[in-house]
Amino acid sequence: NLHNMLHKALDQAVYLDMIQKNPADFAVIPRAPKKEMLYFTVEEQKKLQEALKGERLGMAILLDLYTGMREGELLGLTWQNVFIDLNGQSYIKVTQTINRLSCPRIIRDNKTAITVNEPKTPHSKRIIPLLPDIAKKLDEYRIEQQKYFKENGFPPSDFVFTSTTGTVIDPRNFQSYFKHLLIRNGIRVINLHGLRHTFATRALESGMSPK
Repeated sequence: NLHNMLHKALDQAVYLDMIQKNPADFAVIPRAPKKEMLYFTVEEQKKLQEALKGERLGMAILLDLYTGMREGELLGLTWQNVFIDLNGQSYIKVTQTINRLSCPRIIRDNKTAITVNEPKTPHSKRIIPLLPDIAKKLDEYRIEQQKYFKENGFPPSDFVFTSTTGTVIDPRNFQSYFKHLLIRNGIRVINLHGLRHTFATRALESGMSPK
């Protein structure tokens, strides 16, 4: 960051006897203010879940509400990491994430490209249990997705959530879709990460351990 760059430059000045001490050694860097954690109230969540009915990507939003997955984890979820047992415990594994990252010009002309990466941290690789009702809806979604691809001549997709042609969803498009979904239904607009905060808030309200 800027402070580190300035510190190194002044260190060089001390080394060259241009100054006696590095003034940056005495600088106190103020902490950046924490951003407010936005989340949906119970009533807003109910209204959102009602609005998801009939939405092509409604299952993606619903799954996020009940798992707290990061956007990249959600869009990077593959069917091989979905384990549904309607008579037992269903769960999903988080093993990869979709991101739009800077791409060197030597590789392609665009400044960014969609890539599949390891999760944010080692601890991000995890197993998330699914509530029976969410598992049932996800299974029904899988059947509908397979039917859609077959009827439209598209090959089956490894990814759970895809574009209309079966390709990976661009995170920017998903964010735009979510924003317009909220606007169309008169729901307070918060960003996609707010779904993760909503999940955490509902979990705490239900008495779940923060850890």
